Amino acid sequence: MFIHNLKIAFRNLRRKYFNQTLISVIGLAVGFTCFALSMLWIRYEMTFDSFHNNAENMYVVYIPDMFGTGYQRTTVYPLAGYLKETFPEIEDAVSLSRQFVRTVEGVEISAVSFMVDTSFFRMFDVKILEGSRDFLIPGNKSIAITQEKARQLFGNEQPIGKIVTDGWREDLTICAIVSDMSKHSNYAFDFLRPFRETPPNQIWFTSFGENTIIKLFSGVNVQNFEKKLYEHESDILRRVRYNNLTIRQLTKIRYTDPNVAREVKFQQIFIFALSGLLVVLCSLFNYLTLFVSRFRIRLKELALRMVCGASGRSLMALLSVEFILTLLFAVVLGCMMTQLFHKPFLTLSGIKMNLPAIYIESLIYVAGIVLVSLLAFWLIILIFRHRNLNLSIRQSNKKLFRKVSVVVQLVISIGFAFCSIIIVKQILFLHNTDELGFSYQNRGAIILRGDVDAGVLSNQLKQIPEITEVVNADGMVNLLPLGVRLGLTVRSWDDISDDAESVSINLMYFSPEYAAFYDFRLITGEMITATDPDSLVLLNESAVKAFGWHDAVGKHFDNGFYTVKGVIKNIYHFAPTVEATPAFFAKRSPRERRVSGSAGTLVLF
Repeated sequence: MFIHNLKIAFRNLRRKYFNQTLISVIGLAVGFTCFALSMLWIRYEMTFDSFHNNAENMYVVYIPDMFGTGYQRTTVYPLAGYLKETFPEIEDAVSLSRQFVRTVEGVEISAVSFMVDTSFFRMFDVKILEGSRDFLIPGNKSIAITQEKARQLFGNEQPIGKIVTDGWREDLTICAIVSDMSKHSNYAFDFLRPFRETPPNQIWFTSFGENTIIKLFSGVNVQNFEKKLYEHESDILRRVRYNNLTIRQLTKIRYTDPNVAREVKFQQIFIFALSGLLVVLCSLFNYLTLFVSRFRIRLKELALRMVCGASGRSLMALLSVEFILTLLFAVVLGCMMTQLFHKPFLTLSGIKMNLPAIYIESLIYVAGIVLVSLLAFWLIILIFRHRNLNLSIRQSNKKLFRKVSVVVQLVISIGFAFCSIIIVKQILFLHNTDELGFSYQNRGAIILRGDVDAGVLSNQLKQIPEITEVVNADGMVNLLPLGVRLGLTVRSWDDISDDAESVSINLMYFSPEYAAFYDFRLITGEMITATDPDSLVLLNESAVKAFGWHDAVGKHFDNGFYTVKGVIKNIYHFAPTVEATPAFFAKRSPRERRVSGSAGTLVLF
C-alpha cells in the first residue's frame, strides 16, 4: 500500500502540480537551509564555556569603564582574592590575563597564553600531565604547554625544555604539559605562564589586562548577590576606582559583551534565523493553501476511491505521503545547498565543525519544523474529514481558509520585508551617511610593531599607483580598527557649576594631516594647524555637552591647560547605535611620538 501511495503521490507532484511543487520545494529548501544554519550558529554562540563543571555558577566581574559609558572586564590581579575573602557567597575566584606567544624555538607561531596561579586549576578542569609546577611561581621564567599544542608543534618530540618567546620578547622555558580545555571557550589557551612579579605597594595599580572570574556556591540568590556587590565599597576599591562592580554569567558573555570581537553581531544572526523561519512559514502556508484548493478539485476523485472501498485512513495516508514527499524533496535540496555554502558559512561564523556534524545538527532543526508541519497538515485533513464537504462548498464561508491563509502569508511577507529593509537600510546608511563624523571608504590603516621604519614603508607605499595618499600616523590612535584610547578625568573647566561632577573624557592624539585624511567634520571654530601650540585642542559634540557649554570655542579646561580651538562632529568608532563618548583631540609632539614606540601608516586608495 505504501509503494502504491508513493507512486500516486510522485505522479501527482510530477505531472499535475509540477509548478506548484517546484515553488514550494525551492522556498522550503531555502528556508530550511537559512534557518538551520543560523540556529546552529546561535547555539554555538550560546554554548561558549558551557562544558565547565558548574558553569551555571561561574560569573565574570565587570567594572565601570573610565569613561562612564559602560562596563569592561579588565581588572587587576588582587581583585579575585579580595572578593573571595570578602563575600562568603563566593566559592572560588581566579584572575586570568591573556598574553600571546611569538615564537617557539625561534619559529614564529600564533598562540595564546594566560597568566594564572593555582586557583586556575581549582576553577577549571585542567590538570598537569607531566613536568613541574614552576610555571605557577610569580616571576618564574617557565611556561606550560597544552597537550594538543605540544603535539601540533613537536609531534612525538618531548616539549619540556623548549624555549618560548612571549609578546614582551621574554624567553620562557617549557616546564610542564597540561591537559587541554575546549576551544569553545572565551578563555581558550595554548600556554599557561605565571604572573609577573609586582611590588606589593603597586600590585593594585599594575594591570596586565586581567579578567576576574568567580564561582558562586550553589543555591546563592544571584540577584541579591549582584546588589550586594554593586553597593560594596572599601578604601582599596575606592583608591583604584572599582565602584559599582557587577557580574555576567560566564556562558553568556560571548553574546552579551559588546567588546567581544566578532565579524557578525549576535542580533544579526538572530534576525537571519527569524528571516529563514519566515521563509519556511510562508512556503508552508502557500503549500497548504494550494493543497486545500486542490483538495476541493479532487473531491470527485476521493469520493470515487471511497466508493471503490478506500477507507478514510487510507485516503489520509495517500495525502500525507504526497505532503511528506514534498518536504523530503525540500530537505534533500536544502542538504545540497548546505553542501554548497558550508565553507563560506564556517569561515564567516568561525565555527569549528565538519560537514557530517553540520548535517546532523541541521537535520535536527529541520525535523522539528517538519513535525510541526505534519501536525498542521493532519489537522487540516481531519477538519475536512469530519465535515460534509459538499455542504461546505455551498456555504458562504467556503473560502474562509483561503482568506485566512492569504492574510497570514501577507503578515509573514510584511515581517520578512521589514527585516530585509532594516538590514538594507543599515548597509546603505553605513556606506552613504556623513553622520559618522569621518570618512572611512577607500581608506586603510597599517599598524606597525617593533623596529619597522614607518618612513621607509610610507615611501614604498607611495610608489604603488593605486594608492593616492599616505599619511604617517606615528603614535596616533587609529580609528578603524579602534586603537588603545587614553583617558583623562577633568575636574575643572570654564563656567563650571557648583554641583557639577568630574567628566571622564577620551584623549586622542592626531595631526592636521591625520584630520584631513579621515575628513573630520568641523562644526564651529577652526581646525588645528601645524604651527598651533599643543594646548589648542578640538572637542567633539559629546564633550561640549558634558561640559555644559553652548559656545565652546575659546573655553578652557583641565586647570586652564587646554584651550578649545574648534568643535567637530562625534566620531562613531563602533556602530552608529553606540553613543559617542566625550573626547578631545590634541596634537602629538615629536617627543611623545618617540616615547610611544608605536607607529601607524594610513593609506588612501
